[in-house]
Amino acid sequence: MISAHFSGLFVHDLVAFIPDLFLLVAILILLVVGSSISLKSVHEKTVWASTILWLSFWTLILTLVLMKETPFSHAILFNHALLLDPLSFVLKVSILGTCLLLLSLAVNKPESHSFEFPLLFLLSAWGMGLMAESYDLISMYLSIELQSFCFFLLAASRRNSEFSTEAGLKYFLLGAFSSGLFLFGSSFIYGFTGQTSLEELAKATESLFALESVYNNESNGLIIGILFLSAGFLFKSGAAPFHMWTPDVYEGSPTTVTALFSILPKIALFGMFLRFFFQGLSSLFIQWQTLFFFSSLLSMIVGITAISQTKLKRLFAYSSIGHVGYFLIGFAVANPQGVQSLLFALGIYIVMTLHIFTFLLAAAPENRKYCADLTSFAKINPVVALSLALILFSMAGIPPLAGFLSKFYLFRIALASQFTSLAILGVITSVITSYYYIRLVRIMYFGKPLEYNTMFSPIPKQHSLILGITLFFVLFLFLYQSPLLTLTYQISFALSS
Repeated sequence: MISAHFSGLFVHDLVAFIPDLFLLVAILILLVVGSSISLKSVHEKTVWASTILWLSFWTLILTLVLMKETPFSHAILFNHALLLDPLSFVLKVSILGTCLLLLSLAVNKPESHSFEFPLLFLLSAWGMGLMAESYDLISMYLSIELQSFCFFLLAASRRNSEFSTEAGLKYFLLGAFSSGLFLFGSSFIYGFTGQTSLEELAKATESLFALESVYNNESNGLIIGILFLSAGFLFKSGAAPFHMWTPDVYEGSPTTVTALFSILPKIALFGMFLRFFFQGLSSLFIQWQTLFFFSSLLSMIVGITAISQTKLKRLFAYSSIGHVGYFLIGFAVANPQGVQSLLFALGIYIVMTLHIFTFLLAAAPENRKYCADLTSFAKINPVVALSLALILFSMAGIPPLAGFLSKFYLFRIALASQFTSLAILGVITSVITSYYYIRLVRIMYFGKPLEYNTMFSPIPKQHSLILGITLFFVLFLFLYQSPLLTLTYQISFALSS
């Protein structure tokens, strides 16, 4: 790839922006096609919705191909609004690839009978791709709002379900509140620096803090801005103490949408805020380091409360909060090794979560929402039950599975950086939370059979393929970690340099 820094040449900006532009144009074309056939008969609408679903599938594939063939490895676009670099490339590939897999899991699901459903998937993926590329406070806010708007609609996409409607409404109200916090914090930062570009923001903060006479006045305003902006980020990522929306929205949304909420926002948000804090506010690392330290502690503690949950999606919602607490250790450490450990753990979490929700979509449909509904599943489908058990052991952190490696690297870097309390609490909470993962295994293998629980749907081929690939990754990563470790090291080094 050709390395280029084009900030003023609009033509070159468009050339570098071709993959994103293609995805947006494809979304608009599919939207026009879907709208034009929406007045036909119910049967025709169902057929056309299925066609648009598969066209959306191929749109994502072509977008990934265009990203691979783009001649730019590094470019600053549209007057420093967007940045193409290794971090944005890896994040966008992860977002589009995961969205591709989730769309394949949505085939024949009730929500996929509406043509708007896959288009909202694509539009949210496009928004999260822009989040990964954002290099300015304004582009960050606009991309977050685009992604959030799609999520509000997806959460309420099951129109006949009052739970789905409730989830969409809760997410909309609380999401609007968090967006306000983010915008308010951004206005504080702009007011005290006069900059919105991360590159210029880094220079402004360094120069301001070099002047002893203005240090106190300027730093207080910037710290207030960081607090509000970080609160918006922590809310969007489902971290404590801003986690209250997560269980209700996860439970009320269709399972395909819950899988989307569990995986994709974390990729985009953590990537965007790694860039923001390490490239834009590196001069203030002590202030934001303390904030993420306490949020990490709280999130790991809140994750323990999944022990009392009896519903599957609520249990995994609290599990997600706990894992966010582990990820925030990398933020709190605030060095390249912490960033590498965070990205390494995030990649493993994506794979494990994808396996779990593939299982829920394949073997535990919407009417099986309680943990007890998995009773005796091991006797009906022992192979799939074994795969789920291994993934649950991995999430619990049992060696030598991939989940153990992710926690090991995070806790090790916490100890090496003198954050002993984070490492100790992480180990304690990891041991405690292993109870509810192992409880699911016990229910599958040793639960008392229930009359209504004797029939499970056969596993579709695309689900079986995803289950097999993710299980292989989790089982054998410890034998060959170097590709993932090398990739995360290169990204963390580039981000911190």
